[in-house]
Amino acid sequence: MIENFSRFLLVGFGSTLINFIFFYIFQVLEFKIFVSSLTGYLAGVINSYYWGSKWVHFKVYKIKLLSFTKFVLLYGINGIIVSFIIQEVQLSYGLDYRICWVLGTSYGVTANFAGQKLLIFNKP
Repeated sequence: MIENFSRFLLVGFGSTLINFIFFYIFQVLEFKIFVSSLTGYLAGVINSYYWGSKWVHFKVYKIKLLSFTKFVLLYGINGIIVSFIIQEVQLSYGLDYRICWVLGTSYGVTANFAGQKLLIFNKP
């Protein structure tokens, strides 16, 4: 369990780094903060699913349509929520976009870990 969680954290760190790189590039290119956030989030999701299914939950977990669909739905819904959190915190409080990103992403990490464990890669 600890090794599994450690791997989840490593994959999450890499996916979050990819997320932030895309987010930052789109912000520098002056896209709207919601678009930047969602684009970065989607890039991180692709990385997360691949490594989550192959390395974190590596019980020779074949990519199945149902698990992939659940993963995309979970991360898609959370991605929209994260993007709204980032946008609303920035609009309401005028905080720097990087601080808004950290706040929104904090929710996303928690919700996605719980969703992966309970809904997607759980053992029957």
